[in-house]
Amino acid sequence: MKTAKIFFVLSLIFFNSLIYSQDKINVVLLGTYHFNNPGNDAIKSEVRNILEPKNQAELEEITDLIYRKLKPDQIFVEEEFSNKAKLNQLY
Repeated sequence: MKTAKIFFVLSLIFFNSLIYSQDKINVVLLGTYHFNNPGNDAIKSEVRNILEPKNQAELEEITDLIYRKLKPDQIFVEEEFSNKAKLNQLY
């Protein structure tokens, strides 16, 4: 009888976890150096002008690849809070 009660309780816990389980999500964290680099970073990297046509094409290629392959629902960007309205308009 004691074994049956334990089995019953464990079964309830197991089935309860199935009911309330969530689908797993994929998260991709992409980091870069600060493009607007005033030279204060711990690691000094060669600053690229991201506005040059070649660099713009590379950024477009990367974002297109992320969009096509990963199909993200949300994208988070690190930006000054004062630029929030501008970002919300763009994206």
